[in-house]
Amino acid sequence: MADYSLCRIASFCGGHLKGSERTISRLIIDSRKLFKPEGTIFVAIEGAMHDGHQYVAELYEKGVRAFIVSHRFMRESSFPDASFIVVDDCVVALQSIAAAHRQIVGCEVVAITGSNGKTIVKEWVSHLLGNDIVNVRSPRSYNSQVGVPLSLWQLTADTELGIIEAGISKPGEMAVLERIISPSEVIVTNIGAAHQENFSSKEEKLNEKLKLCKNASVVLFCGDNEVVAPAIRALYPGKKLVSWGRSSSDILRIINQSTTNGYTKFECVYSGGTFSFSVPFTDAASVENALHAVCYSLFKGIAIDDVAGRSASLETVGMRLEQKEGHNNCLIIDDAYNADINSLEIALDFLHQQGNKKGLQPTLVLSDIYQTGVSADKLYSQVVDLIEEKGVKRLIGIGSAITAALNGRVANSRFFISTAQFLGEMSMSDFRNEAILLKGARAFMFERIVEMLEQKRHRTVMEINLNALADNINTFRKSLKPDTKILAMFKAFSYGSGSYEIASLMQHQKVDYLGVAFADEGYDMRAAGISLPIIVMNPDVRSFGMMLDYDLEPEIYNVDMLRKYARAVGRQGLDNAAVHIKIDTGMYRLGFLPYQMAELLD
Repeated sequence: MADYSLCRIASFCGGHLKGSERTISRLIIDSRKLFKPEGTIFVAIEGAMHDGHQYVAELYEKGVRAFIVSHRFMRESSFPDASFIVVDDCVVALQSIAAAHRQIVGCEVVAITGSNGKTIVKEWVSHLLGNDIVNVRSPRSYNSQVGVPLSLWQLTADTELGIIEAGISKPGEMAVLERIISPSEVIVTNIGAAHQENFSSKEEKLNEKLKLCKNASVVLFCGDNEVVAPAIRALYPGKKLVSWGRSSSDILRIINQSTTNGYTKFECVYSGGTFSFSVPFTDAASVENALHAVCYSLFKGIAIDDVAGRSASLETVGMRLEQKEGHNNCLIIDDAYNADINSLEIALDFLHQQGNKKGLQPTLVLSDIYQTGVSADKLYSQVVDLIEEKGVKRLIGIGSAITAALNGRVANSRFFISTAQFLGEMSMSDFRNEAILLKGARAFMFERIVEMLEQKRHRTVMEINLNALADNINTFRKSLKPDTKILAMFKAFSYGSGSYEIASLMQHQKVDYLGVAFADEGYDMRAAGISLPIIVMNPDVRSFGMMLDYDLEPEIYNVDMLRKYARAVGRQGLDNAAVHIKIDTGMYRLGFLPYQMAELLD
């Protein structure tokens, strides 16, 4: 990361510096993301459900000494050693800082927009470029008015290409993102129903998204898309338009496509020559996303043989259609990220494919569908048609809208008003030999259903005297040196004693770390509002995505696990992630041994 003085940061965002000059290199908006306090500046973002100014005191106590706050924050005098940049609006300030940093770095930036597939295309473009082009990409799905600035902040002097997602939910947002990103190239994936509620039509939403291309020199898209392709050609006839498809006008022309053994093989014409490549997917969404990435990589000059070799090893991206092993011979397909009619069709194709492959009955757990812009009657009639077309044998609906629309209309179905009601009335024993697609809007927290289907629950009940527990903590603390940290273990859900209540007490008592046996226990802590650092003592490869999403820190005890976690961090596009290294000091149970030290350090 680049180093900037606070005076320069203030000039970027039009803020007023109060306090001494400092040099900063790290920027955070989430108090839980603190990695090293030295050189870190915290931007106190105000949102509908939180106010970052509430965390200034906590971060000050942890050693942070640089803050960006709004004029409404009147407590600067309470933090005498800190420096504050005071601004009118912290979000606008963050965007201005990122825009200035992007211009200073000066590398090429490709921005990716569309209704679906942005994150996957971003990850696969990075994979196909390999080490041929030094690239930095948005972490996870950082594509919002706040996420985009955080992504741009990761650009460095060594970066040759930034790969940045850009997502919007209402008119006016893309013009802001275009100014911040200032992309030299744009990839447009598709247009669908996601975030439709603030737009009168798909065409209006597409035109808003295409504002991202305003000053770009190159626009890449699917030439076969009957909505996207004509709009781009009409709006930007003077730009270099790069398309893939089945027409002779497409730069990457597909002449044959076949499926075998879980792979899709393409025969294509590019730059006057014919070549073939395969991707390890057969569903329509993955095929489309892969073709966007392949076309862009070829356009950037990556050798055809390299693209063909790398495309065969593309991996699924977490948070979308992630497969997990369930109890009672069930396969869980986790798409607990969003619910719109277009992505539902894609997900049902995947469910049908995976269910058939394993001989399992296809089951759909579906929440209310938001962001459609169409009437409930029309929307849920489409859902019924899809269920019948894709061969779904069992439907579980969760939410008041889907219950009102479909209760009594679909055979072998059951409905619940909320996720809490579902969890209270059903258990993992209600599912056997099924491929279960969990398709839910964020608000329904379907992660809790995934958790139920993946693990056994403990039913023990105990009564705990929290005052006595707090007294015990303070008794131990009196015997410790002031700089000795305390870690409280929460194995097996605090041995049945009530993780949430006790974890809240530990947080109130300023314990430094919580320790859990498995990642799902750590997720429960986060869901209950626990922000303390949490160490996972028995991390599993399948839980790495969850751990990174919820800021859980793994205990690493062998080289193989370390390498796999590093790959998971890379797939998420993160610059760093905290780990804890376990050394075997003589028990010969788990941990690195002396002869492994050189490999570990390397």
